[in-house]
Amino acid sequence: MHQQIYANEIPAITIQMDEAGTLPSKIPADKKDLITDLTITGPINGTDIRFIREMIGKDKEDHNTSGKLTRLNLSNARIVEGGNYYVVFGLNFGDGEYYETSDDVIGGYMFYYCKQLTELILPESIKAIAPHAFESCTGLKSIIIPPGVKKIQKAVFTRCSNMTTISLPQNLEELGESAFSYCNSLTSISIPGGIKILKKETFSGCNSLESISIPDNIITLETSVFNDCSALRTIEIGNNVTTIEPANQFCGLENLTQFIVKGGNTSYCSIDGVLFSKDKKTLITYPAAHSTEYTIPNSVTTIAETAFLNSSKLKSVTIPNSVENIQNQAFMECSGLVTLNIPDHVKTIGDYTFSGCTNLTSVNVPNSVSDLGEGAFYNCSELASVTFGSSISSLKEYLFRNCAKLTALIIPQNIKTISNSAFSGCLGLQEIHCLSSVPPVVNEYFYLIPQNIKLYVPKGSYPSYWLARGWEKMDIVEEEQGDYDIHFRVSVSTNRGGTILIGDQTVSSANIKKGEAVSIKIVPDKEHEIDRVILNGKNITAEIKNQTYTLSSINEDLAFNIMFRELPVYLFFQHADNGQIKQIVQKGDSYSYQIIPAENWRIHSVTFNGNIVTDELTEDNIFTTPSISENSYLNVTFENTGGTAHIPAYSDMKVYSAYGKLIIENLHINDKISIYNESGILIKKFSAIREKEEIKLPAHQIYMIKGNGKAIKVIL
Repeated sequence: MHQQIYANEIPAITIQMDEAGTLPSKIPADKKDLITDLTITGPINGTDIRFIREMIGKDKEDHNTSGKLTRLNLSNARIVEGGNYYVVFGLNFGDGEYYETSDDVIGGYMFYYCKQLTELILPESIKAIAPHAFESCTGLKSIIIPPGVKKIQKAVFTRCSNMTTISLPQNLEELGESAFSYCNSLTSISIPGGIKILKKETFSGCNSLESISIPDNIITLETSVFNDCSALRTIEIGNNVTTIEPANQFCGLENLTQFIVKGGNTSYCSIDGVLFSKDKKTLITYPAAHSTEYTIPNSVTTIAETAFLNSSKLKSVTIPNSVENIQNQAFMECSGLVTLNIPDHVKTIGDYTFSGCTNLTSVNVPNSVSDLGEGAFYNCSELASVTFGSSISSLKEYLFRNCAKLTALIIPQNIKTISNSAFSGCLGLQEIHCLSSVPPVVNEYFYLIPQNIKLYVPKGSYPSYWLARGWEKMDIVEEEQGDYDIHFRVSVSTNRGGTILIGDQTVSSANIKKGEAVSIKIVPDKEHEIDRVILNGKNITAEIKNQTYTLSSINEDLAFNIMFRELPVYLFFQHADNGQIKQIVQKGDSYSYQIIPAENWRIHSVTFNGNIVTDELTEDNIFTTPSISENSYLNVTFENTGGTAHIPAYSDMKVYSAYGKLIIENLHINDKISIYNESGILIKKFSAIREKEEIKLPAHQIYMIKGNGKAIKVIL
């Protein structure tokens, strides 16, 4: 059978190389830029690779060419040392960086930015792939690495954005930094058993990976291995991982819901999908898409660096009293976080810990904190209130930079220095109260705040502040010093389900003068109730009276944590013989009941929330409620069958209760109706004047209704 080739069609070309460096002589210059499919066998060196690059669209100085090669098969070729360099970088800046071939190595930058290459089969003989060899080959969709390759070095496949699959050899021993970073289409990867370390940014930016299983052969995860893998939902950590470097390790994983740690791991564990140290003392990483509210376990003493970084869906976090250290960037960019209670056991707050928490409105730094890190509240744009504890001596650089909603500050006596730009960008700042008669030492960039600020200083210290560099240009006002000027911070953190008033204001924090009374009003929303109230780590729920907690005199900072819960939904099952049953039901569920009449009685009517549902009973007298979303009422009435042998044919009277009334239907004008209480005493007798009568009677009692030859019991 003959293959038919049409005129002007460009054929697939196969070149047999007997001597390295001779490829340019085997392909005419006028054909070089036309070939799209090329197979080479035999030895090739730097001269040949330079020629191949020109055919792919890149010359020796990484400039574009007119080449059109898209498919390259080198399976039976062998790369050898020698020939010219194939690419050079940096000629415009002096001495260039030249790249030449080595035996059985895909050299550094060999196919760098060869974007039009869509299919590449590598030589079977290669043993290593040097840095950046295929970086930004955006046309490549898949590649098979030959079994003899033991090293894949730095950034080899970086930004191969259309690569969906890659097959790694089982004998691979080294996978370099950023090896697959920003391979945006890569959906899965199997890590060979010879790899011990996942190096820096190995899979960073692979935003099509949805899950990853770290095998048992991996011992160390260097920094940022999975940074910006935005589609990742699950990460499984193998038995032998002993080191997870913290810096931005899981940053940008906005859809991550859980970590799974294999049971044999001796360094790490997961609790409810959150990653912890094995002893549960360090919270390492909270999955960003885990939930909107989270309570840190009482075993935790340290919240690790970047633990909650970019958890933008998190609205409320409860930090237990066991926590002593909150490390750098722990809650950075938690833009949904509204309230925060830092317990009075925390000793250190790291650099940029709450930076970018753009919905945080108030902060109370407790007396236990002795080290408040640089930029800790940088860019907290809604922060309106700050209270400092008594153990801090310095306000560090950028501490409250760009906190534009801050209007007033009280700087206690313990603050001795204020560093670079601690309050720069606080454009709403109107007044500062310094409680020390000795002006804190400020940096020259302290001027980067509004200059029309009123500065309130202790009585007699006006000259000191007027002379002090950084303070002298403010509008200095002396005030009485003493208890009158000492304020304590009242702060409230809560979940959803109610409103909190400090005094008569709906705010999350307030400064109250020493000795004044404090009143906290707790108002649950509809269908909610108070679950618990914690004050400075102590449960005071039992002390809440009429939804209010009152302290006659404030002498310390008060940090409230108030939690609400939804009220239970009840189904009231009412029947005449046994009274009323009150059952807690699950909101949204439906329930089934079998109704069994006593001897000589039968079911007369069944109502659910005032609607007659008798016809919905099954043959076994089973009624199934619709989905229950609020308190509901199931009422059953029975009629006597023992003494009603001569019931007139027209007697179809129905009796039931609804919304606190007795309802009698299907009456005829002038029908005689008698109503008896549970003791048999006649309490009402009347003649019907309409077909439906509604009678208001005392609730929670059993009544007997007689009329038209019927006797019917009902509970109201």
